[in-house]
Amino acid sequence: MRTLDRYILRQFLLNFIILAVVTVSLVIVVDLILDPSEFVQAGQIRAASVGSTFLGTLYALVDYWYPLIYLLYVFFCGMVVVAAMGFTFANFSRTGELVAMVTSGISMYRVAAPVIVVGCALNLLALPIQEFVIPPLAQKILRGKSEVAHESYKTFHVWYLRDQNGNLLSAAKFDPTTRTLSQVSILVRNAKHEAVERITAEAAHWQSARPGQAEGWVLENGREVSRLVPTDAGSASITPTRSIQFYPCDLAPDVVLARQAAIYPRLLALSTLLRMAGNPAADPPTILLIINSRFTFIILNSLLMVLAMPFFLTREPVNYMVQALKATGLCMSVWAAGMFLMQGGVSIGQPVTEAWAPILLCLPLVWWMATLVKT
Repeated sequence: MRTLDRYILRQFLLNFIILAVVTVSLVIVVDLILDPSEFVQAGQIRAASVGSTFLGTLYALVDYWYPLIYLLYVFFCGMVVVAAMGFTFANFSRTGELVAMVTSGISMYRVAAPVIVVGCALNLLALPIQEFVIPPLAQKILRGKSEVAHESYKTFHVWYLRDQNGNLLSAAKFDPTTRTLSQVSILVRNAKHEAVERITAEAAHWQSARPGQAEGWVLENGREVSRLVPTDAGSASITPTRSIQFYPCDLAPDVVLARQAAIYPRLLALSTLLRMAGNPAADPPTILLIINSRFTFIILNSLLMVLAMPFFLTREPVNYMVQALKATGLCMSVWAAGMFLMQGGVSIGQPVTEAWAPILLCLPLVWWMATLVKT
């Protein structure tokens, strides 16, 4: 059986590699056809450093797309695995090899076993890619095409982000690369949400929590501009301006960037997400949904193979074009519905339930489809 397993897996992995390369190439080619101007402009900017506009354009193209290839793998690996399985079994049936395997006493389930096991491993490979490969490239992935000439995500304004104390933080610029705020303004509010203090600083650098050290922003030339203290008579007094060097806060750089780019938390490692889940400013329900969806998405991709298996694993002569269309329709419908639920498309207030609902709903269908295989 080991020889047969190796033969089946060789055909399956060859089909998987071909389909993965074709899928990625097709996405890149279509993108280039629809919008090549941004890469040409980036090539002109980089021409001075690489020697020519052509080389600059090629460099910009590779620099923009190589981080996205990992994201494409995570997103499409489940469907590519199913397609590779379909091509493998269809070819075995067309050449009569599948019938020969069955007539020799081998069960259909045993024929499918090595493909299912290796297919699950290929889907599981998305987890270490998301944990170790994608997070360091998050800044590059967030870039739009208009920013392809830059090494990281653009700087942006920060407007009135609320921290754990209800205070509002603003900045003229946040640089994701240096994780620095510029021209900072913080409105400190009381229990009635009235601004009672205003803190300004030329810049602020994040200080992570350490033993004996609170987390927050270290301020450069920080000044407490005014402090309005309401009196019983209804008037207010202003205290003198004073210097301030540190502002304790839960608005970490990852939280600030997550507020700007909704996809950013999905590019982070699980260790970072678990840390953010305990931060009220980071929207914990959404973070919990992302954490659980990372596992349920892999399980859903693996279950798609079982859903498609009865369409290709058959002893009778069939029209494999029709079978492929049926399998594609079923798998795409289940995959799209699962993605919709795991992205928070139906909010029930329980992020863990929302993430695992597609698996629980899909299991009866998977069990029924598995029983349709005639051994």
